[in-house]
Amino acid sequence: MKYLILGSRSFLGSSFTRYLNEKNINVLSMSSENSKNYSRITIENKIKTYKPNKIFDFRFPLVSSNDELFKQVDINQFFKNQLEFIKIINKLDEEIPDIFLISSTNITRKKNLYTSYKKEQEDVYKKNILNKGTVKIMRLDSVLGEGDTNTNRLVPYFYKSIFTKKYVNFNINSNSIGRFSFINDINEYLYQQSSNKKINNNQFKVKYKILIHTLSTILSEKYIFNHRVDWNNKNLSSDLLSKENKYYDKLENMTDWYFKNKSKL
Repeated sequence: MKYLILGSRSFLGSSFTRYLNEKNINVLSMSSENSKNYSRITIENKIKTYKPNKIFDFRFPLVSSNDELFKQVDINQFFKNQLEFIKIINKLDEEIPDIFLISSTNITRKKNLYTSYKKEQEDVYKKNILNKGTVKIMRLDSVLGEGDTNTNRLVPYFYKSIFTKKYVNFNINSNSIGRFSFINDINEYLYQQSSNKKINNNQFKVKYKILIHTLSTILSEKYIFNHRVDWNNKNLSSDLLSKENKYYDKLENMTDWYFKNKSKL
């Protein structure tokens, strides 16, 4: 079995590539750097010579709930690379690989530019690829875990703010709930799905306020790291995730990684 990863520099793409390598599975990872910015000729040559059975597309220009950040993105070029990729797939004479597009469950829950463009990305595949049965859209929850350095997302932003300023303020509704998965679970889920084995994708539902308070407390208690977290401009006060909760150890391991890798944020 051969896997081709598009978007291998992303948090999810790089982690899934490592996962496959550790399982000694053939994998070719591609990013804008080693593909001449996903040029059509480069991708076409790689597909024809490598002959992958599975292709995972993790590519997306920006992951953030902040609409203002999308002003930095050239919207006219947003799906250019994926449209070019689809043209290559549509021209293949040999057996077409299974294609897995990584998307977001937030499409059905939130309305912002990120979710709008993710939905449009799904539609690009649905409307343009000729062999509809080759594409599987994988909608994932927000993913937590070691290696995520995108400070446009909640948890990396929290750690960076705390490590650089020892202070952070969140203006978030205290009752807002996040739905998360952990990166190791996601890697296993994606692999099993690509092998036609059905497993549940473990979902971790928690109020944002409780999540941040728990991470803050781990830093304070385990690392004696002095800092302050405000919530809507008031000192953070909320329930904590119990140490007996099955996700607590994963949050602690994640905090360990961020504490040891402060310089990567």
